[in-house]
Amino acid sequence: MVEVIIYLTFTKDFEVVYSSSNVVAVDVNENNVTIAVFRDKKLCGVYRIETGLGRLVISYAERRKRITRGRSTKTRGVKKALKKLREKERKQDIIYKTAKIIEELTVQNNAIVVIGNVHRGKRKLAKKTRKTTLRHRIHQWSI
Repeated sequence: MVEVIIYLTFTKDFEVVYSSSNVVAVDVNENNVTIAVFRDKKLCGVYRIETGLGRLVISYAERRKRITRGRSTKTRGVKKALKKLREKERKQDIIYKTAKIIEELTVQNNAIVVIGNVHRGKRKLAKKTRKTTLRHRIHQWSI
């Protein structure tokens, strides 16, 4: 018996309507996301969304350290305890909700989204830090 795996890719064509003078600027930080909405090149609103991802990453790092203290992560009990934490799911939930808010603002204003190059600053911060815990926190940023 031969096993055959088939991957299907679906595409959807749609037209995006936007005005080049309408912009949604997004600034991502460790614990919040700041959104500035410009209509006709004039600032009309600033929103700040508290994500709490920084505190979440720190608390999960402490929990992981407590669970694995003196034990290998390869053992069955430790794997099971780490899986129960559900850190990835909670972080993704926060990220998806924030992205949905940004998307709604963009559609309402027929705008484009502008985000700075956040990865370059992240790498510089990681190189400067001497503590491994802080370096881990920087790498855990979901940007």
